Amino acid sequence: MTTWASTINEVLALREHLLREQVTLVVMEATSDYWKQFYFLLQDGLNVMLMNAQQVRNMPGRKTDVSDAAWLAQPGAFGLVRASFVPPEPVRQFRDLARTRTMFIRQRGSEIQRLEKLLEDAGIKLSAVATDLTDVFSRAMVRALIEGERDPAVLADLAVYRLRAKIPP
Repeated sequence: MTTWASTINEVLALREHLLREQVTLVVMEATSDYWKQFYFLLQDGLNVMLMNAQQVRNMPGRKTDVSDAAWLAQPGAFGLVRASFVPPEPVRQFRDLARTRTMFIRQRGSEIQRLEKLLEDAGIKLSAVATDLTDVFSRAMVRALIEGERDPAVLADLAVYRLRAKIPP
C-alpha cells in the first residue's frame, strides 16, 4: 500500500500510476472539499466513484484512513452503495457564484446592522427616519457626521424625496 500527497503533481502521478496498473474503478469518500482535487484530476482517464460520507460513515471496520480506503473499495466494487451526484462544470460554476453572492449579501446585511448599532451607540437613531441605511440620504448624513457636522438642521437638509416630508416645519 502506498500513500500519495494531495498536491496537483502528486495526484497526477497517482493517476498515471493507476492507469499503468490498469485500475478500473477508483472509489473515494466525499468529505468536505477534500475530495474535489482528487476527483476532478483522476476522472480524466479513470472511472471515479464518489461515495456519500453519510452512506458509509457508520459501517463497521473503519479505524484509519488506510483501512478506510481499503474498506470503501469493497462496497464500491460490488455496487453496494450509490455514487454521489457530481453536477457538470457549468452547474458547479453557477453554484459557486450563487454561494458567493449569498455570502456577500449576508456580509452586507451584517455591515448595515453594525452601522445601525454604531449610530445608535452614538445617540443617532437614523433608522427611525430612513428605512434603508444605505440610501442616498443615509450615506450623505453619515458622510456629514464623519466630516464633523453636528447641526440637526443641516443634517436634516440632506434629506431627499419622501424623507423631506418628515422634516418638521
